[in-house]
Amino acid sequence: MPELLKTGLSNVPLPKKNKNMSREIISEARRLHEQRFNSIMNSLMHHGGQVDEDLAISHEDCELHKWLHEVGLKLHGELDEMHDLDRAHREFHLHIQNIVHRQNIFLKSRLEFGQMERSRDQLIALMDKLEKMLD
Repeated sequence: MPELLKTGLSNVPLPKKNKNMSREIISEARRLHEQRFNSIMNSLMHHGGQVDEDLAISHEDCELHKWLHEVGLKLHGELDEMHDLDRAHREFHLHIQNIVHRQNIFLKSRLEFGQMERSRDQLIALMDKLEKMLD
């Protein structure tokens, strides 16, 4: 059953209300999302704040989203928690994407800062030279 999350669920026939299957899929999804969160935290703490962009998939591309919309909400749509799970899942992936986006902006800013420093050095050197020439 856990293989369903890795291989995709679009070919899985809609079962009759099967709480065991739903429980197994949610359990596997929880494990995979905990791993993703731990990988992000590990990257932030031990790799200079760099987060692997592969971790920033959209929630629509995530197998949990596919299962929720193809099976979970159809089987258990009466449960408010299923809808809450869908919203929480969307927010989780959005935060990851925001971290990666901000990380990319920070890296570009660092590069730009280095270029600005070189320009500043050149500007000051030229002004120093001109001050001496115009004395």
